[in-house]
Amino acid sequence: AIAVMVVLALMTGSYPISPRQVVSALTGGESGLLRTIVVEWRLPRVAAALVFGAALGVSGAIFQSMLRNPLADPGVIGFSQGSYTGALIVILVINGTYWQLVGGALLGGMATAILVYVLAYRRGVQGFRLIIVGLGVAAMLNSLNTWLILRAELEVAMAAAAWGAGSLNGVSWDQVV
Repeated sequence: AIAVMVVLALMTGSYPISPRQVVSALTGGESGLLRTIVVEWRLPRVAAALVFGAALGVSGAIFQSMLRNPLADPGVIGFSQGSYTGALIVILVINGTYWQLVGGALLGGMATAILVYVLAYRRGVQGFRLIIVGLGVAAMLNSLNTWLILRAELEVAMAAAAWGAGSLNGVSWDQVV
């Protein structure tokens, strides 16, 4: 099923490509523009989508099994919002590079995880308490993120909002790795 979806994704775009041409480009039978479109432009996006989707699925499964609660999810507990806050600070304050943005998102998520854990700790951490505290922290971070975007210049705010919504546009092999 994944292989079929990969081929369908590689076929789809403003320049339509047949399944035969996709397979030929992947196996080295095509050159020039067709190979560039399939291997250099579309394939990194598809690979990134597979990796990111798997990572999101694994993170959700880890949270649900650790906390023994089907509501447990990085977005529900606030880690996603904390990562976005870290990225927003990098985008809006220092206009950082791609790797600074990644670092800011990672640090924001980790700081949020520590904050939620500390606030939820009371003679140990229980899954239900962690989720309730995480929901509160997520709501506060959502408000902070909205405020940061509203205070930014229009072009920077649009770039930050696009980053928060997520896009695979322009993903290269360096970013996939």
